[in-house]
Amino acid sequence: MAKILVTLMEDKGWDSRIDGRFGRASFFGIIDEEGGLHIRPNPYGQAAHGAGTGAAGYVAQEKVTDLITTQVGPKAWEALSAIGVNLWSAPEGSSVREVYGKWQKSELPRQQGAQGGRNHW
Repeated sequence: MAKILVTLMEDKGWDSRIDGRFGRASFFGIIDEEGGLHIRPNPYGQAAHGAGTGAAGYVAQEKVTDLITTQVGPKAWEALSAIGVNLWSAPEGSSVREVYGKWQKSELPRQQGAQGGRNHW
């Protein structure tokens, strides 16, 4: 069964909007195996350094199988790829409801590689 993490700008339940920044997203939404949505503040969103790799560690700790965001930096990409997380792309500002519906129908594109570089945010 899939356990999905979506990066979010806000905590408005299924109407929350996708934040395009993986490591610096304000919130993480986790959609569990039963389709329940649980939103939590991103503990790495305000980190001075290493937000992406810290967030990748959170993904591993939560046993997430799929990540939906707009882009992932190179170090986070490497960490997420190493643990076998499926990375999906969604437009920033889309709602969780919309993106999850597309994921269920296999309509979200897979991310093809890391975005940005050093100090990309």
